[in-house]
Amino acid sequence: IRGSRKKVDSDPEIRSLLIVADRLHITIQQVLDMPVSHYHLWLAYLKKEQEQYKTKQSLADARKFK
Repeated sequence: IRGSRKKVDSDPEIRSLLIVADRLHITIQQVLDMPVSHYHLWLAYLKKEQEQYKTKQSLADARKFK
């Protein structure tokens, strides 16, 4: 499928859709069928999780240089 990777990389909505589907182990259609409020809740949760991971990584990196 030509151009698919470029589309995923350049379109944040498609990327978010794929991330939620992958994380929940459901199909893209199931994500599309879920209530928008649930989708947004999952996006917020995943963003918070990513921020916590980055914070932990930054602290771990800072400890390396002490």
